[in-house]
Amino acid sequence: MNATLLAEYTIEAVVKGKKKYSDYPSQISSYDFILAWGDLNRKDVGKYIRYSQSGRWYYFRYFQGLPVSVDYIGNHSANVHIIHQDKDVLNEIKSIGKGEHVILHGYLVNVNFKDGPWKSSLSRSDAGNGACEIMYVTSVEPLS
Repeated sequence: MNATLLAEYTIEAVVKGKKKYSDYPSQISSYDFILAWGDLNRKDVGKYIRYSQSGRWYYFRYFQGLPVSVDYIGNHSANVHIIHQDKDVLNEIKSIGKGEHVILHGYLVNVNFKDGPWKSSLSRSDAGNGACEIMYVTSVEPLS
């Protein structure tokens, strides 16, 4: 793997989804997390939202009565492709479950695969193809 560090990155969030992949990028990134922060973790908000993952994408559905805007959901949640620094970090990633509150420390990166680049988003206001963060995780702090 040849990666380019883009920005130091720390995020405190609740894991709303976790999926293990065995696709081409899984040679360096086996896991994706759906992370959510802010009001999305309040019970009176969270009960209106359902998250899912497929094909390195994440999706959310919301129900009538949602007390925040759809834009708020998009700006306060993310699908993060996780690259672990070492086996200790990988073991931490493996042990994290849905609903856990964590802090991830590391860097947003672009990865240069032989077949082409895998580029991280650097914005919270984007959506669709290319909107995921690719995070090289150097440490994990479980908070719950």
